[in-house]
Amino acid sequence: RRVSTIRERVYRTLSGAEQALQEGAPQEAHSLLEQALAGGTLNANETAQIHNMLAHVSLNAEDHGRAAAHLEHVVRLQDRIPAGPGIHALHTLAQLYFLDERYPDALACLSDWFARAEAPGSEAHVFMAKIHFRLDDMEAATASLERAIGLARGAGQPVQEDWWRLALYLYVEQERWGPVVEVLETLVRDHGKREY
Repeated sequence: RRVSTIRERVYRTLSGAEQALQEGAPQEAHSLLEQALAGGTLNANETAQIHNMLAHVSLNAEDHGRAAAHLEHVVRLQDRIPAGPGIHALHTLAQLYFLDERYPDALACLSDWFARAEAPGSEAHVFMAKIHFRLDDMEAATASLERAIGLARGAGQPVQEDWWRLALYLYVEQERWGPVVEVLETLVRDHGKREY
């Protein structure tokens, strides 16, 4: 796909906004970016970069709603911009939806992200499991979590204790007693806490 470049004046605006943020002046950064949007004549890539930066400003202010709105704009442009910013926007948007308990929206975003991302890692599968869990889809949550554990083990990485705890809960909910015993043995062996 053909992607437009970022022109010098837009690059200066983005740099100025970044510097304002670093200097603790988020309102100035916001103002610079909004002026650039209002000025018109931006190509898709420039518009996406400005909305990405506005999302960053909003996240710093802990305004999840506004950050999500800016990222939604980036996602709408993702077929006209470089892949990286669009994919990153999808993942961040899924996280924001999750935090705001918009679980169906989080699932849709993360599913789209999985379709576009190269080799999603174990953490992404755990995130997917947590979304399914919140949607009361225990089978899908279990499948995602088992994929995460398999990826971590395959890469020689330790499986985090909270993943095992979630697996234990999911197996108990589904009355899958064989895996319950295996997970409990793993928790006792690897995390030896009295509660196990």
